[in-house]
Amino acid sequence: MAHSVKSSQKHCSPVPGQVIQRLRWRVDPRLAETITTRFFRSTMLPSPAERPRADIVIYDGECQFCCRQVARLDWLDRGGRLAFLSLHDPAVAALLPGMSHEELMKEMLVLPAAAANRQPRPVHGGAAAARYLSRRLPLLWWLAPLLHLPGSLPLWSWAYHLVARNRYRWNKARGKADCATGSCDLHFQAPKPRS
Repeated sequence: MAHSVKSSQKHCSPVPGQVIQRLRWRVDPRLAETITTRFFRSTMLPSPAERPRADIVIYDGECQFCCRQVARLDWLDRGGRLAFLSLHDPAVAALLPGMSHEELMKEMLVLPAAAANRQPRPVHGGAAAARYLSRRLPLLWWLAPLLHLPGSLPLWSWAYHLVARNRYRWNKARGKADCATGSCDLHFQAPKPRS
């Protein structure tokens, strides 16, 4: 199944103009343009089409906090074990047909590549996904014993969901550019009653 790299990555890319604006006081504008162009070309996350045998990490591509964490995961993935897909990409509906948008927004999900042909396909979500990744990525192995302490999953799940619930609020508090357009406010509205 081919996935569009641009559709899964368009959400996380910082706006080059904003970065250039920040750099202008430090360097020549032409040099700033060159730096950001090279930077943005190198920060594209690998898609499932590029890494068909990799585990798929599904994340909120409209959340800058989430995008920063996923970029860190990509940096920690020295062996090419992970591919990334924004939950807003239409390909996610084909991968997880039974999950609603609201369910996808609650937590990061990891679809193991080894179980791609099993039905139903196993999915690790939230703190369980973090535990799975700590076993999967060698640079996170030091964290695995702590995350796998017997009986600790409820504590890690509570902490994960606390962060997940507040991610847009923290983006707004930090004055992130995506919140300036009002996109963060959408997540603070009370859910509409169903008729």
